[in-house]
Amino acid sequence: MFLDCFEPAKIDTWVRRGVISGVTTNPALISHEKAPFSMKERIDKICKLVNGPVAVEVTAREHESIVAQAREFHSWNPGQIVIKVPVDMTGYAVISELERKYSIPTMATCIMTFTQGYGAALAGAHYLALFWGRMKEAGISPEEAVMLLLERIEREKLRSRILAASLRGGHHVFEALAAGAHIVTVSPRTLEQVLAHPKTDEAIAEFAEDWRCARERGLMG
Repeated sequence: MFLDCFEPAKIDTWVRRGVISGVTTNPALISHEKAPFSMKERIDKICKLVNGPVAVEVTAREHESIVAQAREFHSWNPGQIVIKVPVDMTGYAVISELERKYSIPTMATCIMTFTQGYGAALAGAHYLALFWGRMKEAGISPEEAVMLLLERIEREKLRSRILAASLRGGHHVFEALAAGAHIVTVSPRTLEQVLAHPKTDEAIAEFAEDWRCARERGLMG
């Protein structure tokens, strides 16, 4: 699982819990910041916290500018940074150039259909970020897209991994994992929801009370 987060303190908490193996960031998360900051310093801090990929999204819109921005971002930490590229017509060419010419790993993002994902896989993307919640809203089956992509990746020996993003709650996390997505990227709030349960808390409380009662009765030497 990846954590969809731009806050180092929250990332550190989840790294310590041992359940995340990467981080995704995006302009929406960055826009929530309340004070000026250095993008390079923030990404460097996140990279030091995580023993895995850190996805950083390009914001330029022209091909040459996107490639230049991607190369700058990647230079900050070549061993960890993955470049997120939206899959419009410019995006496919950028993915191909970054992967094949510069050996920069990419994450094709904003994928809404099987064919977009397949196109990104053919372009060489390491990761295919399917926008699960948005696909559902548009009446598109992300489960079917995952099934078809898994089949194509296996048949054609493509290297892409399917990442489910835009998950709107615990039910989407379950659906994506059950459908076969290789990775889910989840907000801290949703991750806490899916890894906790009231009945778990109830059982823990009952066992603690049983232990207390046993000690009071002198049952343990």
